[in-house]
Amino acid sequence: MSDGINLGGFETSPDIGKLAAALAAFHTEAEEPRATGRNPHFKSTFTTLGDVTKATKKVLAKHGLSVVQLPVGTEMLITMLVHSSGQWMRSTSHLSMERKGPQARGSAISYERRYALKGILSLSEADDDGEGAEGRSGGSAPRQSPKQAAAASKPAPQQEKQQPKSSAAEQAAHLISEAANAGDFGELEALSKRIAGSDKLSPKDKDSLAKTIKAAHTLLAGAAQ
Repeated sequence: MSDGINLGGFETSPDIGKLAAALAAFHTEAEEPRATGRNPHFKSTFTTLGDVTKATKKVLAKHGLSVVQLPVGTEMLITMLVHSSGQWMRSTSHLSMERKGPQARGSAISYERRYALKGILSLSEADDDGEGAEGRSGGSAPRQSPKQAAAASKPAPQQEKQQPKSSAAEQAAHLISEAANAGDFGELEALSKRIAGSDKLSPKDKDSLAKTIKAAHTLLAGAAQ
């Protein structure tokens, strides 16, 4: 019997053979979640937490699997995938909040739950380019990857006057969070260069976003060790 896996942010029970077999069976039947959420900034769609739960709950139960997600304190979320045999795997992720208050915390928890759930089940983004090409997004524009969104973040002159600068900082922070959740160092580097050269962000916003990217690099590097 092994001691299980412990990578700091990811742990497993000593044995996961039955869980692994059940998860493999789950993947043969589960469909990628449909994207019903709408992003008004990019005029695109994305998968909500409800979309992911609806697409996976019954198939998980069929194979003796269930997912438990619990916020710990104010900055962490634990996601556990549990098998009826008692075997389990668990991931720990950090909550990112730009504002304080119960509403901001609730939004951060929902956002992180969605990505953590898709991560522990190894589900891809159903609202990415592939979904749009296959016509499974209901005719809506596919969600952009962090690189695509960063490249398209500069609006036309007439739109730039209508868009407050704070929204540009929020969009950039959102893209950084997505790249960090995906564990994509390359995207973080591309966003860092884009942000540094942006004329829509104030020096204060650039400094804050640069610190966020640096923190994301540190967290990802630590998880990889």
